[in-house]
Amino acid sequence: KIIRDNGGVPGESWCGDAVASWYKRAGWKAVTRSWAGVRFLGRLAGQVVVKLREGLPGDIVVLDFPGGAPEDHTGLLVHYSDSRGNKRKPYKKDGSPNPRATHVRLIEGNTGKDGAVSGSTTGGDGVHYRVRPLSQVERIVRVKR
Repeated sequence: KIIRDNGGVPGESWCGDAVASWYKRAGWKAVTRSWAGVRFLGRLAGQVVVKLREGLPGDIVVLDFPGGAPEDHTGLLVHYSDSRGNKRKPYKKDGSPNPRATHVRLIEGNTGKDGAVSGSTTGGDGVHYRVRPLSQVERIVRVKR
């Protein structure tokens, strides 16, 4: 259903389709088929890349896993967190980076609930909340209205 909602073909990787589908359901009109291509996110009309610690809930997070294809997964930012997923502010009161905000909590499509980095390599793929280290964040994309 998520893949078809973005005009895709069942069987393709669908993390980008999930992001497109969620934005469509939220009423965004600028969503196009190209959102399925993770490498294009942040390079499409109406999208801008923001600094690592300046993401807001609902921004698109593009991930780059060690040993994987560049820009190979995406999800929506829920909040900055520690390694256990506990919410942490990205900056301290003095404006310096918060050393306790080492991860991001995301909601992702085409991800396993069992710890698979992405896709369905171990089965059980679906829509899940995941905690990812900031070191895996390639870029954060904000969609302008």
